[in-house]
Amino acid sequence: MLSKQKRHPMDKRNCLEIGNKAELLLILSLYQRGHKIYKATDKQDKYKHIDIFVTFSGTNDETTIQVKSKGKTPEHLVCLQIRGFREGLKGSLFGSKAEWFAIERQDCFVLIKTKLLQEFVKKSKYKDFTHDKEEAQTTKKIYVRPTKGGEDHLVYVSVNEMKTSLSHQIVKKVDQQFGIELK
Repeated sequence: MLSKQKRHPMDKRNCLEIGNKAELLLILSLYQRGHKIYKATDKQDKYKHIDIFVTFSGTNDETTIQVKSKGKTPEHLVCLQIRGFREGLKGSLFGSKAEWFAIERQDCFVLIKTKLLQEFVKKSKYKDFTHDKEEAQTTKKIYVRPTKGGEDHLVYVSVNEMKTSLSHQIVKKVDQQFGIELK
C-alpha cells in the first residue's frame, strides 16, 4: 500500500505521486528478484524516513530503505533534504533511520548505505546558501526552499560522484505493466 500522507501545501508538482511511483517501482523490482518487502507505516515514513522494509532472499536479515525519486531533478543529480521545515528537524538525509537510500535513476535504483551518504555530504562542504534552485544545482550551495511552515535546506549531489566514491549496489527497474527489466 502506498503512502496515505497528505500533499504538502506547497507541492505544485505532484511530488507525492512521483515519490509513490518510485517506491512502487523499487518494490516491484525487489519482489521480482525474490526479496520479501513490506511498506513502512505512514508514521515510520514521516518521522523515521523509512519507506520500505526488505529481507533479501537467502538471508533472514531485515533492512530498511528510504527511496529518493528522480522527480524533476536533472538525471545526473539527486536532491537531498538536510534540514526539514519544522523547527529542529534534521531533514530526510540526517534524520533518516533507514539503513539504505535508494536513489532512483532512469533505468535503475542506486542503493547506498545511509551513513556513507551522510559522510559524503558532510565532506562535500556545502556552505553558502541560495534561494535560486538552478544556482544550487550547479554549485555546492545549499538551496533554501520556502515552505508554508518555514524553510527546507536541500543539496543537489552528483550521482556519478557518489557512485565513484561510495560503495553501492544497483537494482535494475522492472516495467510496471509486464514485470520485465527496462533497458
